[in-house]
Amino acid sequence: DIPDKVFKTIMVDLSPKQKTAMINLKNNLTIFTEDGFISYENKSVIFGKARQIVGGGVKVGVAKEDLDGCDSKEYKVEWIDKRSPRLQALLDSIADHDDQAIIWSIYSHEIDMLMEALSPYGKCVQYDGRNVDSREDGKRLFKSGEARFFIGNSMAGAFGLNLQNCHIQYFYNAPTSPTILAQVIDRTNRPGQKYECIYVYIYARRSIDTRVASLIEAGMD
Repeated sequence: DIPDKVFKTIMVDLSPKQKTAMINLKNNLTIFTEDGFISYENKSVIFGKARQIVGGGVKVGVAKEDLDGCDSKEYKVEWIDKRSPRLQALLDSIADHDDQAIIWSIYSHEIDMLMEALSPYGKCVQYDGRNVDSREDGKRLFKSGEARFFIGNSMAGAFGLNLQNCHIQYFYNAPTSPTILAQVIDRTNRPGQKYECIYVYIYARRSIDTRVASLIEAGMD
């Protein structure tokens, strides 16, 4: 008696800045940013960094020395296009309805960006591997309807959540693991759900998203 699942895709074009960053990453293993450039030593990073470029910014590690003289890393985000076409497409879609929605990303810096960008449209709660102590309060606010947006990391939210108070999910940066994706999809498509469940992927044309879409399709087959 569970309602149907409906899958939709929103296609966007990369911005000029993103296109340039993607070409440089592919050809030179380099990403130019407002603060300089980032170089990588091997091609193993291309898949993940290309996905981050499409999302708007790249998370980079910065070496530092702690008080004990040991080398460690801290992380910062180099934004390629903080108001990326993908984000704008999400905001345009959100503006078309007043329903609650779940937005997933696999990157923590994108979750922070989404929290900031979506807050003018309604109360947001965050569900990821950070701020674990406040996750239950956020989940309660969302399930009660006090919060409109549930913004989460798909790895953290794949198991054990009952979110059938909501029937719309957006994949800002979707997981390619078929197990994680299938579990995330079922967070809303559960007994007690009253409405058709809608799942919206936001992909960029002629980008790494072509490969991501094919991995998802093969994994879910």
